Amino acid sequence: MIGQSSVQLSLFHFLSLPLLLLLSLLLTPFNFLNMNEIKRHSLDESSAPISNQNHDPNTGIQRSKTVRNLKSNVRGFFRTKNKDSINERQMRDIPDGYPVYNVHNEVTEGIMSHDKMDNKDTDLVMQPPPLQKYHSQPLLQEQQRTQEQQRPQELSMEEELERLNELIAVRTLEIQKEKEIKEKSEQSLREAQRVFQEREQEYTAIEHSFFEYTRGVRATDDDLSTIRDAFKLLKYSISRLIMTLNKKGDKEKATEKYIKLWPTLNIVDPATGEMEANHVNLLAEKLVNEHLVKNVFNAAIYPGLDINEAYSALSNWLNAHDSHFSVRLRQQMAAVVAKSGKGSEIQLAAQKEKKRIAQLIYDDLAEIYQPFLRTHDASVEEDKSYFHKICDIVDKALRLVVAIRGQEVEITTVPIQEGYQQFDEEIMTDTKCRSSGLVRFYICPAFIGGDREHGFLEKGKVVISG
Repeated sequence: MIGQSSVQLSLFHFLSLPLLLLLSLLLTPFNFLNMNEIKRHSLDESSAPISNQNHDPNTGIQRSKTVRNLKSNVRGFFRTKNKDSINERQMRDIPDGYPVYNVHNEVTEGIMSHDKMDNKDTDLVMQPPPLQKYHSQPLLQEQQRTQEQQRPQELSMEEELERLNELIAVRTLEIQKEKEIKEKSEQSLREAQRVFQEREQEYTAIEHSFFEYTRGVRATDDDLSTIRDAFKLLKYSISRLIMTLNKKGDKEKATEKYIKLWPTLNIVDPATGEMEANHVNLLAEKLVNEHLVKNVFNAAIYPGLDINEAYSALSNWLNAHDSHFSVRLRQQMAAVVAKSGKGSEIQLAAQKEKKRIAQLIYDDLAEIYQPFLRTHDASVEEDKSYFHKICDIVDKALRLVVAIRGQEVEITTVPIQEGYQQFDEEIMTDTKCRSSGLVRFYICPAFIGGDREHGFLEKGKVVISG
């Protein structure tokens, strides 16, 4: 591109050379002007203030100065060492694709232009044309190409921004909907809590009224939970009584007594022909519990009353005819017993029966733990004797049976087939915490009332074979 421009410039110079020569011949008469006059004009011009504006080369310039500058510039054209009229350095700075005639015009303008003069009388120096004009067009083209490259990126960023805005709008709408749903749910929850609290208050009021009503019907203020606690206390009292007699009994006498009471039980070990030592106390505890079940808990209403047999017959007749009146009758009779005074006929008969039951238990235990039991009671005060302790156990059983008879549900014992029935962990507990096996004998029977889920259950205590 640079070589082509050089050839064009050379051709242009070759054609314009005759014109320049003709112009120099026409202006030669002016060379004979008086140099003093030229200097005078130069001094006058230099003394005048230099204007900041550019002067047009065709107007406002003195002819002598114009001729001198033009001749100097013309000589400059002929002093080039090569055919090119433009400096190679300037050609290198010319951008590709810049028209040659533009270069010529720029050079011509540089020749005809005038710079500012110093105060001294010096020749005008031609300044090279600024190359900013040469560089401006490529820079603009580069900027245009950069903008064109950035435009798709900007478009893609705008599209991405639009998509993000759409997603934000959708998410905002979803959040608003979720907020509305949450507010509705919270409102529903508050309403449900309010209704629940109202129902709970109503239920509490109904329950209170029910207990107030049943309190007048029940013999005591006991319920199933207090009855369960009373059972545990009674069992603990019996176990503690027997533990105080540990190792005080005669093993042979005890074996004879137990075989006589329970001939079907496998009391003696077939291998040794003797009873296990720990079974002496366990069977003694069984003996006490059986006396209480037979004489206290199996009584129709209360031990010692003459109406027990009559009530039992009437209750069986009512139950056979699907009547619930037997429950109300039982509760009312238990209430009569509970509210009776200590000197009443009911309490006197009960005290007499209590002593009879206590004496039965004491006599049986005296045969097992002889001669310790009777010898001990003969040497101590009455309130520290074993007979007094047995009477206290019977008295607890009597209070418990009154509470049981005053309940809506009927609490009874569950029979256990000793030597045949398998261990049932739902209603039994083993003395050694075993969970399976054949029941060898029971120590205390199970007490059940109502269904197992909402009723009453006190597990029995058994000994498993092996």
